[in-house]
Amino acid sequence: MPIVITTHLSSADVLALRADAQVAALADASDWSGLVEYLSADGFTRLRGPISRSDFLLLTLPALPRIAVASAPVQTIWLQVLEMIRSVETIRVDLPAVANMLALAVTQEILTAGEVEAITDVPASRGESLLGRAAQLTADDLRAVLA
Repeated sequence: MPIVITTHLSSADVLALRADAQVAALADASDWSGLVEYLSADGFTRLRGPISRSDFLLLTLPALPRIAVASAPVQTIWLQVLEMIRSVETIRVDLPAVANMLALAVTQEILTAGEVEAITDVPASRGESLLGRAAQLTADDLRAVLA
C-alpha cells in the first residue's frame, strides 16, 4: 500500500529516513523502487495522534475491574485520573505526562503493556513509522532528498 504525503519532506523527515539502515542501503544503491516498496511495507506502528475522550475511555475499559480491586490509594489515584480525562475533549498520547501516566498504569497493573500499546500506537507502513505520520513517497521524492 503506498504511503501518502501531502507536504514536502522536512529536514527532520530526511534525517529520520537516513537514520534507517535499510533506507540508507537502498539509497546508496540508488534502488528507488526498492526503497518505495520498503517504505510501503505494512506491519509497523506509529504513535497515534490526538485521541477523543470517548475512544480513550473505551480503550481503557479493561482497567475498570482492576481499579475496583486495587488498594485504596491506587483506586484514589486512578479515579482522579479518570475524572480528569472526562474533563477534556482529546488526549494527546504524545505528551510526556500522558506517557508517564500510562507507564504508571502498567507498573500498578491497572493496564497491561499491550493495552497501553493499543492506546498509543496505530498500524502503519515502515515509512509512516519513520516519519510519524501518513505519507506517500514516490521514487522521485526519495531520489530528490536522499541521492
